[in-house]
This record gives sequence, structure tokens and C-alpha cells, in this order.
Amino acid sequence: MNAGSFGNEISDKLISVNYLDENLKIKIIERKNIYFDWRYSIFQDKLNQSIILSAKFKLDLGDAKNIQKHKLNAQRIRSITQEKAGNNYGSVFATKWIYNESNYKNYIYKIFKKFLNLLYVILLSTMKLEFTRTFLTKLLINFNKKYFGITNNKNIKISNKSLNCFLIKTKDTKPSEYINFISSFKKKFNPKCKIEIRIYD
Repeated sequence: MNAGSFGNEISDKLISVNYLDENLKIKIIERKNIYFDWRYSIFQDKLNQSIILSAKFKLDLGDAKNIQKHKLNAQRIRSITQEKAGNNYGSVFATKWIYNESNYKNYIYKIFKKFLNLLYVILLSTMKLEFTRTFLTKLLINFNKKYFGITNNKNIKISNKSLNCFLIKTKDTKPSEYINFISSFKKKFNPKCKIEIRIYD
């Protein structure tokens, strides 16, 4: 893929990749031939039978204080917008903004959704970031949950930080339950985007 956040992506610093192809030959591919895109690289289709062995990067020197400041700021924002690892599988759908992804055609829903999204952008630019983001995110989540009749069950619930993250309540929750929850969510919300995670039961 092309993992990234806060303005940087892994492809920014990559030079080349060594990989073992399907004929068990070791090959080198340069960055320009990997055809990076948002959450995509050639290893996801044409080279999906290959095994990546190593990668070469060129990193830039920077000011230690600025790097530390950026790191702490990124951690702070992530703690507000994302769940910690351990009780979830990460983002369920491949999307930058899940709240714009429903295929639902109802005119009133579309208008209200646009209003909430616009409110989100305006208030984030004018008010205290943490409180505003948390409040508006919960508003968007609860609006969509109620509108589409999406409910939690005894073992799985939707995160309070993102409509695109499902939390596992107990260690006894089976992957099949998670898959069924995703299926139910997908039928009700009807997203345009594809499911990102892969679960092997």
C-alpha cells in the first residue's frame, strides 16, 4: 500500500524494493515502477504473488525539536480520532471520510449530511480543536446510526471516535461475528467504498 498520515506517505522516501517473484527469483523494482496511489501499489495486483524482502529508503535530516513536536501532535490527534490497537481491526472501509460514502438516495438525508459535514469543517476552523472534533464526530456517528438503524450487539459495537471502526467487546468474540456485523452495517449504510480489512476465520 501507500501508508501515510499528516501530510507524508511511505512512497515519499522510498527508493526501491527487493522482492521474491512467483518464480522464486529475487528482483529489484524502483519506486517509479511501483505506481503508488492512495492505499495502493503494484504489489496489490500485478505483483500480488510476490514476497517483499527489503526496501531502501532515503531519509532527510531534520531538527530534533520540530520532529518531536510533530510526533507529539500526531499522537495527540490520533488519540482523539482513532481507537488504540487491541480491541479492533482498524478501519473497516477504505475511505478518507466515511460520512460521505453512503449510497443512500434520500434527498433529505443528503441535505442534512451535507449540512453536518459543512458544520464540521467550519467549526473545526474556528473553535478549540479537541472538543469540537469530539463533539461533531459523535454527532455524525449518532446521526448515521439512528438514521440507518445501526445498532451494537453484545460482542461488537461501533467506536465513539469513528463510524469506520468496530470494537470487539470480549476476547471470546469470533471473527465470524465481526464479519456478520460488517455485512449488516454494509446492507444498511450501503457504502460506495470497498471493505479494506481482510479476516481469515
